[in-house]
Amino acid sequence: MFTDVIRTAETEHEIFFLLTSYAEAVRYDRPIQPLPEAITRLPVRGVADVWERFDQLVPELDAASKRLDDKAVALIKQALHTYGTALGRLQVLDKEKPATAVTQSGAGIAGRAREPLEILLVEDNPADVRMTREALEVAGVPHQLHVVNDGVDALSYLCRTIRAEDAPKPDVVLLDLNIPRMSGHEVLGEIKRRDDLKNIPVVVLTCSNTDRDMLKSFGMQADRYVTKPAGLEAFVWEMKKIEALSGAARQHSA
Repeated sequence: MFTDVIRTAETEHEIFFLLTSYAEAVRYDRPIQPLPEAITRLPVRGVADVWERFDQLVPELDAASKRLDDKAVALIKQALHTYGTALGRLQVLDKEKPATAVTQSGAGIAGRAREPLEILLVEDNPADVRMTREALEVAGVPHQLHVVNDGVDALSYLCRTIRAEDAPKPDVVLLDLNIPRMSGHEVLGEIKRRDDLKNIPVVVLTCSNTDRDMLKSFGMQADRYVTKPAGLEAFVWEMKKIEALSGAARQHSA
């Protein structure tokens, strides 16, 4: 409920009021004891305060997950999603400030900044798929995630063959290197070779941290190379960086 209203907020003051109301609602409901201070601290005082709360809650989520506290995990995920949505909306409002003084078209571009991203994840490990879904949700990135498990299916999806003729064109491809039937580097090469695909940002998301794989990926025009982090906290920040990369590509192609 709060996130839906935050996404349409017109001013920073309105967002801070909504976040303060959210904190008061959690204090009243008391779903867990003790309540995280980063959620219940009143009032919400500004953008820096929202970032501070987000930073404090990410390690708390890891801790709650390790102690198998399902109620705490659910509450903290909800709070991170709420604060992440607020931070995204605050960024949009900040971009719109000069846009309103320049042109209406500029404001339109800023307003599209938080449209759901079409993300293609090429990954055969179910645990990594689950981690990616969770990180996107916690980071508050509006998205539609499409998953394929091997390189052949990835190209079928991207080329919209009969098996995937209705597939939406992705805003970004998250590509594992170690996938069946066709390697990640082979998929990357095909994407960058084709005129209709080469402008899609490709983020290599892999367990490999060898210089050879990294240099080869950048040499094949990968837009970003991310070694899969061990914990959710690092993965959440990577998802925010990926959102920024995809948003910049969208504006460039608009």
